[in-house]
Amino acid sequence: MEMEPENEPENDCEQIKEPIDSTPVIDNTFDGILKFFKSKELECLESVVPLMDDTILRNGIAAWQSVVICRKDAVEPCQSVVSIDRWNWAWNQVSFNVQPFSVVCGVPVHEIVRLFDRLKGLKLIYPDGTINNQAKLYMHQLAQSKLKKHRSVNDR
Repeated sequence: MEMEPENEPENDCEQIKEPIDSTPVIDNTFDGILKFFKSKELECLESVVPLMDDTILRNGIAAWQSVVICRKDAVEPCQSVVSIDRWNWAWNQVSFNVQPFSVVCGVPVHEIVRLFDRLKGLKLIYPDGTINNQAKLYMHQLAQSKLKKHRSVNDR
């Protein structure tokens, strides 16, 4: 049996230097992850529905914008492409004081974690201190409606 020298096989094709998969590049930085989730808000309108019947959730939304968020210094980008992992990673990059959040929400400190977990789980709040735009729109419309009713009662 005659053996051929160990050369690379002849290849008449051009070598492909770019991966064939044209999946878009995922930005796994803090800002990139937030941009991704914020871009998906219109696909998840049902997450705003609980606000309609839950005053405590609405108070949490209103209070969230007053919370001082502290971001951790120079972190490595998220290593996961799994959505829930990326969401949790982004939240792990920040901290805030629950005491002032509790006071502004009007919720006892021992109940604030549950409220925070609901807001976070419904993606109504973001780790940069902003709120879901659909929730903001709902809150704005609700406020306008209540102010209109209040004005009409006072105008009588």
